[in-house]
Amino acid sequence: VVSRPPTCDVCHGVHFVLVFDAEGQLRFFEPLHLTKYGNVEWSKYDADSMRRRIIGLDIRHPFTYDPAVDSVTTATMTSAIILNSVQRLQDVFKEINGQ
Repeated sequence: VVSRPPTCDVCHGVHFVLVFDAEGQLRFFEPLHLTKYGNVEWSKYDADSMRRRIIGLDIRHPFTYDPAVDSVTTATMTSAIILNSVQRLQDVFKEINGQ
C-alpha cells in the first residue's frame, strides 16, 4: 500500500495498492483514494487507464514518464506520484532480495 501526502494545501493525499512478483513485474494496481482536478475522485475508466500504463512494467529498470501521454486526464500530479512510486519500488525489490 502506497500513501503519499498531498502536494499542496488544496489536494488530497494519494493512496493506492501496487503488487509486483518475484521477477519484478508489476502485476496489480488498485486505487484506494485518488483524485484529479477539483478533488474529483478517479473513475473506473481513470484507474483502467493507469493500469494499462503500468501493469507489466519491470520495476528493476527505470522508465520515462511523459505527462502528455502517461497521465490520466486532469490528474497529472496524481499520475506523476503513482509513476514515481512505481520507480521507487526498485529499492524495495532490491531490499527484499538482499541486494
